[in-house]
Amino acid sequence: MGLICVHGAQVVITPTPPVVFTKLADSIPGGKQQKIKIGGKPVLIQADLDAWAKTYMTNYINGSFSIPGMSAGKTAVAANFTVKSSVSGSPLIKMDSQVTLTISVNAPAQMPAPPGPNIPDPVPIQIATVKFVNSGQFKYQSL
Repeated sequence: MGLICVHGAQVVITPTPPVVFTKLADSIPGGKQQKIKIGGKPVLIQADLDAWAKTYMTNYINGSFSIPGMSAGKTAVAANFTVKSSVSGSPLIKMDSQVTLTISVNAPAQMPAPPGPNIPDPVPIQIATVKFVNSGQFKYQSL
């Protein structure tokens, strides 16, 4: 069984090419449930991922759209839950959880088009994968 992630777990974000993000790492706060804790920190559940996704923002470029645009997280969905808590009633997030982040474009990247106006990136949604690189536990413990 993989390590359970807790408040402060660190992730790396990898956008689907050719999109390039400027914010490639983040930490995920916990707290949507307070019943299960490891080392005094709340264990992460899907609701924590949802809350984090809504606060994630990054500048981006997309291929020849080289003038940066701005994107904001919309949803983060974890797959391959194998640990479901009977205490919290929610699946727990593990280090090896596969997370898909859906991101909305708030301000499209632009392609320079001299002498006319810049051309905006027409792609309104971006997809990225999120991988946990640190569980947030200082000492690795089991439940």
